[in-house]
Amino acid sequence: MTNTVTMILYCFELYCEESRGENIYSELERKRYRSAVLGAGVEWKTMVVGFLQAAMDKLNVTAPSSSKQPAIHSPRTLVTHGSNNLAKEEQLSKKTPSAHQPQFLMSSLRNEIGRAYFWYSQSKNRKKFEQILKEIEEIEDRHDKAKADAAAKGNIWNPLSSKKAIEDQIRLLNKIPDELKPERCEVMEEIKCLENELKALKKEENVVSEKFQRLINRKSDLCDFVLAIRKEEDEA
Repeated sequence: MTNTVTMILYCFELYCEESRGENIYSELERKRYRSAVLGAGVEWKTMVVGFLQAAMDKLNVTAPSSSKQPAIHSPRTLVTHGSNNLAKEEQLSKKTPSAHQPQFLMSSLRNEIGRAYFWYSQSKNRKKFEQILKEIEEIEDRHDKAKADAAAKGNIWNPLSSKKAIEDQIRLLNKIPDELKPERCEVMEEIKCLENELKALKKEENVVSEKFQRLINRKSDLCDFVLAIRKEEDEA
């Protein structure tokens, strides 16, 4: 086999390996992107559960111990620190969240759910996650409607109902990592395999490239040798 034919074969081999490397790298980038989105989905769930838990804590609900006690307690009733200092109690009562604050938090959750559909778009269980988000939205709708109906009838809204709605939403959200984390682990394994394949291909490419370079050097040396012989013949 002549040097020229060998060089052509090496060139073709390099081209094939470079093309294969580009395909692997492209697939690797897609996997990395998917892994990042799935990871963000887990983080989103953690953030929102913490958000809802804070909203539930701010309700400051106390269950009535008898039928004579009011179902809804005012901020002043809730703040009982054993102090007879009216000024101190007034100051503490101002720090107590009002009954309208959970509604603000719930409205913010609705906006977050809209963004959540993107975080789960890369999941193979996308439909299952969309169903969870839909159920959370339905709880939100029922909560808002019940609160509006109570206001229309002139009834005082019971914070226990808000607490129940939040607890149901947290329960649904806590289902997400059970499905998402194993899937992300699977993607991470695929990424690791692709990275190893890319490294192996790079080594093969380097070997072929070195062979190709040695062949070029040999051809160059041969050309220099032939030119030197011809020069000697011309000078003779």
